[in-house]
Order: sequence, then C-alpha cells, then structure tokens
Amino acid sequence: MKLVPRTLIALLALAALSLSQTTQPLFFIERSTNKNKVYYEARITREGAFDKQNPVHGYWILWAKDSSGQTREELNLVEKNMAYGLKIQRRADKTAFTMTLAAFPQRGITVFIDSGKAVAQAVINGGLSRLEKIYISSRETKMLPKVNYVELFGVDPKTGERRYEKIVPK
Repeated sequence: MKLVPRTLIALLALAALSLSQTTQPLFFIERSTNKNKVYYEARITREGAFDKQNPVHGYWILWAKDSSGQTREELNLVEKNMAYGLKIQRRADKTAFTMTLAAFPQRGITVFIDSGKAVAQAVINGGLSRLEKIYISSRETKMLPKVNYVELFGVDPKTGERRYEKIVPK
C-alpha cells in the first residue's frame, strides 16, 4: 500500500474547505504611495452564515507589480498588527459583527448579510453608509509612514446617495 504524500492531503483539505464556503467582496483600501490595494472579503459558508473562525479576509492585490490584478499577497505580521489587520467583535445574535482596522480603531465597520449579500456598513459624514473604499494619503518618514488624511467613500443604503468624508489626523 502506497502512502499518500502530505502535500496531496493538504491540497484535498483546502479544496474541501473552498467548496464549503464562498467569498464576497466588502471594500478596499487605496493608498497614495503606490497602486497596490488591500481588499477585504467576507467568507460565507454554504449555509449562508459567516465563517466562524475567519469571517473576513484581507489581502493585497499587487497592481504595481501586475496590472492584471492576479498577483495576491497576504498581509504580513506588521501590516496586520499596525495597519490593515482586523479586530472582530461578534454580536450576540451572531448574524453580524463589528470590525475595526488596526490603524483606525475609532471607526467601527458593521458587517452583515442582506438578501444573501455581505455588506460592510459604516458612518460616513454623519450618515450610515455601505462602505466601498477607503483612501489613505500618506508620506514616508524615517520610522513609519505619516498619514496626511483618510477619505471614506460609500453609498446611503436607503437613498443611493453617494457619501464622502475626509478625516485629517490631529
């Protein structure tokens, strides 16, 4: 009897996991420093609920390296802890959760499923909005990048009106 290589077992396990869930886009972050973007997507089980272990996945698409958008890269440890990583707080009913970005914890983003579609909702310019994009203008310094301003873009879920807010750090 032949032993099945560990790599094959791992690939089969990943394939089974991917069949049991789908992903749906939530929003993305653009930056002034280059064309690369951080995308966030919800992981939805076959039953239509959020994945319990990892409901949102954030990753880079390296547009500066590959204009096709096919080159992806995981967030590294520093990026997860200081900038683009997420903290997730589940709601008691487990149908929604609030997430915050490591670099911007003062503004929560509520994620829920509406008519089968994952939605990221945040307050933009005083009104509840479906979050589409965050733009970060920054400049390089000797230590860490310095944020000039952050722009939030979204849509009012009731009226369809575009929403925009510019936040300048103090």
